[in-house]
Amino acid sequence: MPKPFVFVYLPKTGATRLLGHLGRELVWNEGIVFLGPWGDRQRHREGRPDVSVWSEVKRSRIRVVTGTDIDLDSHRFAGGDEGRYFTIVRDPAERLVAEYQSLADRGEDVPGFWEWHSDRRVNQATRQFRDLFGVEDADAISERLRGFWYDNTNEHLDEDAPHLLDGSGLGAEGAPGAGSA
Repeated sequence: MPKPFVFVYLPKTGATRLLGHLGRELVWNEGIVFLGPWGDRQRHREGRPDVSVWSEVKRSRIRVVTGTDIDLDSHRFAGGDEGRYFTIVRDPAERLVAEYQSLADRGEDVPGFWEWHSDRRVNQATRQFRDLFGVEDADAISERLRGFWYDNTNEHLDEDAPHLLDGSGLGAEGAPGAGSA
């Protein structure tokens, strides 16, 4: 069995465009699965069964596991003994501004930026990696990321995505950077 890909999803990194492409290419809940509240709501809305009752055969067809509820054993969800983990990160300041702007664009009642920022916890990407890897220290996080199949910043996503997807066999046509919106 080929190693499944596990995409460590970080919000506000440009990852949504990549996931949109993978969802069209592989079909949500067939070749790609999102583990977490968004995926649960999507499956419920479509009348699909919860992932906890999926058969081994159905799970073995999954080529990409992603979501907000993943860990370093998420490749096992798709029946793999090992996985190819990848992620996209973003400059923390740019990501913070994008998060704030997203809240404002959705019409949420947000205070001024600096007041909102003062109530924020640590860098959200660092927190997610800390939780995923079970380590506290930034050097340990960096060391774990070195074991990923691919990790890079979103500044290179448009240029890297077609090569990344083509090289992985996940389908590069229509990918971010290959002429899609």
